[in-house]
Amino acid sequence: LMDKKLQGYAARSAENKRKMESNPRDNRGQQPPFKRQNATG
Repeated sequence: LMDKKLQGYAARSAENKRKMESNPRDNRGQQPPFKRQNATG
């Protein structure tokens, strides 16, 4: 169960990283709350 959760978190984190890299302007103002997102999911 824990492994699956971590895998999902890692996948989302990588995806968000890609988005942030392609949109550096958007990223400057606010960073997405990874931890909060993971806790709710």
